[in-house]
Amino acid sequence: MDFSSISDNLPLLIGILAVIVMQVLLRRGKKSEKTNQEIVHSLLAETNLNHAALEVFLTRDDPKRLTVASWQRNKNKLGFFDQSLQTVLTDAFMLADEFNQQLSVAKKYKSSSYLATVNTRRLKETLIKSREGLEQWLLKNVGRKEPPPIKYPRVIDGLFGG
Repeated sequence: MDFSSISDNLPLLIGILAVIVMQVLLRRGKKSEKTNQEIVHSLLAETNLNHAALEVFLTRDDPKRLTVASWQRNKNKLGFFDQSLQTVLTDAFMLADEFNQQLSVAKKYKSSSYLATVNTRRLKETLIKSREGLEQWLLKNVGRKEPPPIKYPRVIDGLFGG
């Protein structure tokens, strides 16, 4: 066996392997929220996004679904909230889920009549109450409403687990 051709291309092979490993490490999906603060920030971002989507709902030809991914991940982890905030959040995201179901039916049958029964006013009100409750929780427990600045991973962090 002649290994001279492999040793000539070894730096290239190591480089390709390093690029593949880096891609795998950097493409890890969003991890589930671990702390109460992360859960609150995630729910607050989703609440704000849904409220903005409802603001333009009637002006769009093709309405967009509301986001409920963070709610689905974290709805069983909300014991740290008081009962009234838990109730408001549950109402808001259940209404958002109903909205999405009606939107799916409307798109399936290509008829906007299914959306006529959507109570956007009630959904907006519950989203506003949810946002206010989440912001109050953040002010009380963290001292600020804004999330901490995002720290992007560096190449060295991915290689050495920093």
